[in-house]
Amino acid sequence: MTNISSSLPIELTDLDLTVPVEQPAAQQPGPASNVVALPKAKMTPSIHAFDYSGVSKAVAKEAEATALRIRDRLRTHTLETGRELLIIKQKLGHGNFGKWLDFHFGWKERTAQNYMNSATAFGSTPRVIEVLKEG
Repeated sequence: MTNISSSLPIELTDLDLTVPVEQPAAQQPGPASNVVALPKAKMTPSIHAFDYSGVSKAVAKEAEATALRIRDRLRTHTLETGRELLIIKQKLGHGNFGKWLDFHFGWKERTAQNYMNSATAFGSTPRVIEVLKEG
């Protein structure tokens, strides 16, 4: 039989998937006796560093500083854009916001919603955005 997934190195045949046969009420085991515990998946550690081996230490330091500035600018941009979209959406009224987005930016409302959700969720704590996965 094949693996459940590439991250779980066990076969389905290794699991006890049998269904217990009904027993008389007096002989039934406790409520958790038919629970099957799966083994923990072996997680490979992820590396969170860029390999600067082909460049000088000065260039590596400059590249890291550049990345920090870009992340800060993106965070600020995202929150400010979301705040402005929230305001103008309310002012434009029902039915106009999507048309306005399409005309000016070629965006669907879902794109704007992402910005507005970020502003709503993280507006008072912009540093939280740093921990969100990029990509």
